[in-house]
Amino acid sequence: MKLQTRFALLLVFVFLVVGGIVYIQRDFDQQRSQKLLSSDLVKNQNLLENDIKSEGQKFQSLQVDYSFWDSMVALAKNPGPNLSPANLTFAQQNIDTGIQTYNTDAAWVYNSNGQLIYTSLASPTQTLKNIPVSSAYFANISKNNFVDYFLNTSSGIVEVRAATIVPSNDQYHKDSASGYWIIARYLGSDFKTSISNLSQTKISFTGANSYHNNNTFNNTVSAYIPLKDWQGNIQSYLVSSDKINLIGQLDSLYNTELEFVAGLGLALVLLVSFAIWILVLRPLKIITDSITLEQPRNLDAMAKSKNQFGALASTVQEFFNQKAKITQATADLRSANEALK
Repeated sequence: MKLQTRFALLLVFVFLVVGGIVYIQRDFDQQRSQKLLSSDLVKNQNLLENDIKSEGQKFQSLQVDYSFWDSMVALAKNPGPNLSPANLTFAQQNIDTGIQTYNTDAAWVYNSNGQLIYTSLASPTQTLKNIPVSSAYFANISKNNFVDYFLNTSSGIVEVRAATIVPSNDQYHKDSASGYWIIARYLGSDFKTSISNLSQTKISFTGANSYHNNNTFNNTVSAYIPLKDWQGNIQSYLVSSDKINLIGQLDSLYNTELEFVAGLGLALVLLVSFAIWILVLRPLKIITDSITLEQPRNLDAMAKSKNQFGALASTVQEFFNQKAKITQATADLRSANEALK
């Protein structure tokens, strides 16, 4: 193998090493960004869950506070939906005004047999006038005392909270239900704005037609909270999307690092190539051309150098000097022989 070929292979090897370093550096940077995104995703998920609880505290208070109240027990035990004057006054002064105070769209009171006793609507023109109920539904409330679930309606996502109605001295709901207290609210633009302000993320809803999992894409993290009905079926997903600006800044920094490493590698390859040419290949070419052309005088400058190529040039010149002497001696001998004939 020619020396030039060997040096060319060496340069290719150096180039591949530099390229490998650049690739490894880029992969390391991507892993570092991915870890940062994953960490932010977990943090956003936890914060989102806490923000939802915080935003719904007022709604939850209406569910809990009205569930153990002697007057609510009396209302639930009213014989049918035709309320007595006392129960009607209580309902109008406490339930009708309560849903306005607690930003609730509708409330219902059922007796222990599942018969509707009273309905209160925040607006008579709203589409949310009732919710699906059944004996299994009421049995579930009796079992858990408090339930919180969601419905996907034609008018939007609805949050429903329900509780058993018990006397005022039974705040832990140890007695059997005297009736059922159910409240509902739309999760509309006000809800999304409130959660967005709390979480500092973009909030939206997406359908339950396909399963969604938390994910990261480019420099955006998206956390999905499944909204389930009382039977555990997913009705929709609450989506929190957050663009991590730091990732873009890090990517810019990483690209700068890569450009620096790539430029440094290219400069190294060029420097090595130039050094090999100046220190090795060029002197060898001069020596090779001098030998091929039999011009040892071309090596005068090199022969003065105090290095290996200077010694090699001196050797080549000495070889040609000896060759010239031998040639001259041979010619003299031939002339002498001719003179003796």
